[in-house]
Amino acid sequence: WYPLTVDFSGPSANETDASPNPFLDYRLNVQFTSPSGRNYTVPGFFAGNGSGEGSGNIWRARFSADEAGTWRYRADFRRGNEIAVDLTPDAGEPDSFNGESGEFNISGVNPSAPGFQRWGRLDYTGEHYLKFRNGPHWLKTGTDSPENLLAYAGFDNTTDLGGAVSGFLHRYEPHVADWREGDPFFVSRDSGVDSRGIIGALNYLSDQRINSIYFLPMNLGGDGYDTHPFLAPEKSRYHKTHFDVSKLAQWNTVLLHAQQKGIALNIVLNETELENREWQDNGQFGVERKLYYREMVARFGYLLAAKWNICEENNFSIDFVREAAKYLSDLDWSAKAVSLHTPPDRFENYEELLGNPLITATSIQYSIDRAGEYVETWRRRSRESGVPWVIDMDENDKGLLDNNADDLRKRVLYDVLFSGGNIEWYFGFGGLPLGGDVTLEDFRTREPMWNYSRHARSFIEAQLPFWNMQPADQLVRNENNDFGGAEVLAANGDVYAVYLPNASGEPAIELPQGAQRWTRQWYNPRSGNYEGQTESIQAAGLTPLGSPPSQSSEDWVVLLRREGAPVPTESQTDNNNVAAGNQTPQAPAPTVGNDEVGISPIANQNISVGEPLAIVASPYSTSGLIPSMFLVGAPGDATFNDNGNGTRTFAWTPTTSGSQQITVVVQDAGNNNTRSEFNFTINVGGNDAGNIAGDSDNGSNNSAGSLPEIQMPSSVEVQLGNTLELVITPVDADGGVPPLWIDNLPGGAEFSDNFDGTRTLRWTPGGEDIGVTNLRVVARDTGDASEGQTVTRDLRVLVRN
Repeated sequence: WYPLTVDFSGPSANETDASPNPFLDYRLNVQFTSPSGRNYTVPGFFAGNGSGEGSGNIWRARFSADEAGTWRYRADFRRGNEIAVDLTPDAGEPDSFNGESGEFNISGVNPSAPGFQRWGRLDYTGEHYLKFRNGPHWLKTGTDSPENLLAYAGFDNTTDLGGAVSGFLHRYEPHVADWREGDPFFVSRDSGVDSRGIIGALNYLSDQRINSIYFLPMNLGGDGYDTHPFLAPEKSRYHKTHFDVSKLAQWNTVLLHAQQKGIALNIVLNETELENREWQDNGQFGVERKLYYREMVARFGYLLAAKWNICEENNFSIDFVREAAKYLSDLDWSAKAVSLHTPPDRFENYEELLGNPLITATSIQYSIDRAGEYVETWRRRSRESGVPWVIDMDENDKGLLDNNADDLRKRVLYDVLFSGGNIEWYFGFGGLPLGGDVTLEDFRTREPMWNYSRHARSFIEAQLPFWNMQPADQLVRNENNDFGGAEVLAANGDVYAVYLPNASGEPAIELPQGAQRWTRQWYNPRSGNYEGQTESIQAAGLTPLGSPPSQSSEDWVVLLRREGAPVPTESQTDNNNVAAGNQTPQAPAPTVGNDEVGISPIANQNISVGEPLAIVASPYSTSGLIPSMFLVGAPGDATFNDNGNGTRTFAWTPTTSGSQQITVVVQDAGNNNTRSEFNFTINVGGNDAGNIAGDSDNGSNNSAGSLPEIQMPSSVEVQLGNTLELVITPVDADGGVPPLWIDNLPGGAEFSDNFDGTRTLRWTPGGEDIGVTNLRVVARDTGDASEGQTVTRDLRVLVRN
């Protein structure tokens, strides 16, 4: 997951060259091939001399590898008129270093890596929360301001062009003292201002556990009118297709530092103002905008935690949005979430985009008293459309100031989080010294809300399986209705978190029938502490919540957990360097028992080519939590969508005949080591004698050709604290060494190439791994690799205490 750069020596050029234009008339794509045979086509860019100067012969690609072992890369470098924005693979003519290739080795995940590098890429997985590939689901409490974060006097070629606040550039001087030895340091060649202000500001936000920031990389013609990636802010075709190499290198240094401090990036590609929308291609989706998109993806797509936001307060047509999202999808090998920011309380764009698989997150601007309503509405509606959206509430209408954090905590913060959404805080449009959306200099002016947001997220991450919970406000009755009344997040009759903006009155909650014992705790959202005694109560049906330990007219969270119910097992150790004393105390939690998971049987299917198939997979768990499910061996064009009730629907319309075996893996939400698998087969009849179109990454099985063999035991044992070393040998009758990988390699394990046709699994399990771990080893046929023909073997690893 560490950032990786591949440089090639190619044609010498200058960032000012017109013919050929090094940004537009050359195209570098680098194909990276993983140890298991997966390919990523990564766009590259002109990097000047490779050290920030705009003249040189360095052509660069940035990448983040998602698999341990030996990787291969190959350059596709071509020249032609405006070829950079042409997605046709064989456009133009090969040039210079085209075809240059090489290898490099990637080690396993480093659990002590900085920021997101310990957890990997933040992926959209078809759920209402993003999830790190090798880590937990992600809950966002970020900052939406300043939108012109990059209008910083310490960057080269950065000037104010007379926007809403004339003559202003950020210096973030109050945060210079937050810069630390060893942090990135550079100096603007124009102003003499150095990087300490903006780097220190990111350090401060990280210390406060703010984990996302919103910004525009191009706001020409907009409110700020001070941020752009170009050589000059002119409207000629020349200036809109030439980029500032040194400034973009400085941007990259800052954005990478944000990632290493645990801060995700909400990258907003356009602004609502007409002049900004029409700055490129007169408002259309043409060559200028496509090149801008390509440069952003090429230079920053390797960053692990980011989303592309097509436009602030979108005023582009829906056809434009669809075209933009498709182009981003074609370019972005990392498949980041894509969203669209709304005008205030207006959702006509979302009505037309529901169900579009290219849009996976919201970016909602809202009236503060409707926050929770909007979260719940778009969770439900997107889930019903078949593409569940990540619900991001990115801008509140009142603005977070220095005197309204208490009001917004009660009115918005818990309303959003306990409705199943994420939040960023917008600062209003004020001037200095307080600072607003384009003038903010000191993030400490909003520190009370950073404290409240940190307390809220720490509580949720430590105590709630929030990714499997649903809003359930209707369960509470008789509460005080100040600030909209109670907010409830509930999980399957096991755990209920109830936020009471005013805890006076006689609030009661409807618990499942059948008398059970529950623990009840009171959490103070103002201090981040549990108060009073942990109580054990016997309850069923309508149950009084009782009174808080003190200040009953203030806001409180009541945590109710069925005794014996599991607690979250995802590692929520925060990326950020949280100072001692800022950690939220964790309540005592019951231990996870030996729960069982399974799935209602699925019959084998016999269908014809072109016949749509839909199968509902219904899991169960004795823990009471909704299990997670994923597929192994599914066709690449199949979907497996969340129905919002714990089930998922497998949908597929085959285009070729053959036989397809699919494995449904069910994993307990309370214990990642508890899982089961269920296999079913789809037999597709028809006149097409071809093979099933499958996704080789997931191990689809074809009947044609000779399948490889995997020589290894079916089970092994290892004592806790010892290291398992197991040599696995693939054998292919077609000749050659079959690609070999493990679908579900445990965190911290390595699967390395011995360069003699074998691979070695090395794993030192921890205490959380005690018990049985089932690994799936996959080999691909070398003689039929184009068809993704694979075979799988199960390896049972018993970890003894």
